[in-house]
Amino acid sequence: MPATNARPTVQHAKKFVFIGASYKFNHRVVRDFLLTRRFNGSTFTIVDISPVPLKLVTDLTRRMVKQSGQNVRIEGTLDLDEALTGADFVFPTFSVGGDKAWVKDAAIAYKYAIVSPVADTIGPAGMIRSLREVPVAVDIAQRLHRHSPRGRIVNFTNPMSVITAAMARHSRVHGIVGLCHAIVGCRDFLAKLYRVEPAHMEVMAAGVNHLTWVMQVLIDGHDQTDQLDALLGGAADAKGKVADFEVQHFRYSLELWRHYGFLPVSGDHHACEFFAQFTRRGSREVKRLGAKPLSGVIEGRGKLKAILVDWAYRPEPVPDMEKWSGEDAHSVVLAMLDGDNSRHTVNMSHDGALGRGIAPGALVECVASVDRRGPRGVSLGDLPPVPRAITQRLNAVHDLTVEAAVEGDRKKAIQGLLLDPSVAEFECVPRMVDEYLKEYRKHLPRFWR
Repeated sequence: MPATNARPTVQHAKKFVFIGASYKFNHRVVRDFLLTRRFNGSTFTIVDISPVPLKLVTDLTRRMVKQSGQNVRIEGTLDLDEALTGADFVFPTFSVGGDKAWVKDAAIAYKYAIVSPVADTIGPAGMIRSLREVPVAVDIAQRLHRHSPRGRIVNFTNPMSVITAAMARHSRVHGIVGLCHAIVGCRDFLAKLYRVEPAHMEVMAAGVNHLTWVMQVLIDGHDQTDQLDALLGGAADAKGKVADFEVQHFRYSLELWRHYGFLPVSGDHHACEFFAQFTRRGSREVKRLGAKPLSGVIEGRGKLKAILVDWAYRPEPVPDMEKWSGEDAHSVVLAMLDGDNSRHTVNMSHDGALGRGIAPGALVECVASVDRRGPRGVSLGDLPPVPRAITQRLNAVHDLTVEAAVEGDRKKAIQGLLLDPSVAEFECVPRMVDEYLKEYRKHLPRFWR
């Protein structure tokens, strides 16, 4: 959500750090901060292990700042400790192993008959990605507290639930949150069904990242959830496009709604990965969905890089400088600085807002009121049986995955996959885990001590 321009320049936060020169996130988040016009005098530091993306993203964001006419400094560095020294807010946007590992994660899962269209959240691909990234994320959080005890973390790195939980549990950084833009797509979809502008709608969703469920729909602050089932029923019966919506695809999510009574927020490709019916290679549902393992990532990254190169070095101005990204980092940061108690959908340690049955400290995605103290979940009462049971199971998977990554515990990695709702086979799980561990041995030293 856009933040107000009425307040003066922020004086009590000066250094913002991106961990990873992401072609997808960094420039868009910097643009949001520039659009607020409240960060004159601040420094945005980008850190990466590779000078190539670092230079491109640094050059592009410097050009954006110059075009905005604001007094904001952009720095690039290969030195993580230098970047974290004095940092006020840190945005992790990294991937251990990069795109090649991401594609390979999905290919190995497919070998064991599991289809992973996205491969960054759940299932075998999400598990091995977590095992590679958790130690790095924990190290970043611990270094941040050492170099800047006041520093805070707003996480973008997937698997969102596992990475955010690991940093929160294994560091002294206060009020860590994770952000995902999926809620924006769902809100826009539902706004079309309700025939209102998205700015007038608030979707109250709860669960875990990439499998939250719509609990309430508010329009101008008034509860209009009683209209939801009829509108979803009409959309589910429609042919072709759903509400003329092209950005996210909710056709199979609407089928989940028909059976479970609740709509998943994140759209078909993410939601299907949480259900064995939609991930089992060769199943009728996989054929009907047309689900395929992740592909095209490297080609897509090349196209994205070409766009950023054009924007960074073209003679014409950088385009789209007036557009908000939907990532919401700027609004969450301003809420923590201004203490406004504004509401945001965040990933956070459960503080009781989702009621009985969800363990204290479990990593959940929910609506929270954010102020200088950090996030506090907005109470929705006890979750209904279906989303509660699914969330409980996923919390257990997350817990075992964090512990496996931190301890280098093969048995816990196997147990986590056996509990994973996308895994239907039993016997192949130990063999699959061992193949992943051997494939990524250089990234997983704790498992080979």
